[in-house]
Amino acid sequence: MQRNNVPDDWRRKKDHYHLKGIICHSCGRGFIGQRLVCPQCGSDATLEASQYFGTGRVISYTAIYDPPAEFSKYRPYIMALVELEHRTLFLSQLVDVPPEAVRIGMRVETVFRKVYVDGAEGLIEYGTKFRPVLAEASTESV
Repeated sequence: MQRNNVPDDWRRKKDHYHLKGIICHSCGRGFIGQRLVCPQCGSDATLEASQYFGTGRVISYTAIYDPPAEFSKYRPYIMALVELEHRTLFLSQLVDVPPEAVRIGMRVETVFRKVYVDGAEGLIEYGTKFRPVLAEASTESV
């Protein structure tokens, strides 16, 4: 599988790796990545740079049982929509948890993991994924 827009991917890496974004003080929403105008309310005067700290909760998820060929060794895997602070949404893979243990509202934290390998001798891309908060996972197993 070839990457479609390598320059764009490289420009966005800093924001995605470090969960950097903006907070709009007009509407209270946050967004990953830099913006000149709030996509929610259209304000441009009340935007502030933000560093998200990588904890949130699952608000939606799906288990992928029939993935594209290059991801078949990870099956099944979970894609989750995670809500960070300021109602910031981030779509990412959920790791270190079986599909049957995931639930809406589950607290999660960021981890840095391999996302993709571009061919046998290609670049290895890493990125932000989420796993259940360890303190929560350990209390649930008791």
